Amino acid sequence: MDSDLKYVLGIMKCSESRKRYERYIWENREYFSRIPKSALDVIDVCTVTVQHPL
Repeated sequence: MDSDLKYVLGIMKCSESRKRYERYIWENREYFSRIPKSALDVIDVCTVTVQHPL
């Protein structure tokens, strides 16, 4: 869980810049190739919120 949180927070930091977002995923591709669904769900919700505030 701790490592999942590390990557979730890392991707959230990069979500405002598509280039940084893609680079972060590429640099951590080993993790993102096997990311747990629960972490993916959190990333999906949080990055959409950052990109499109309500």
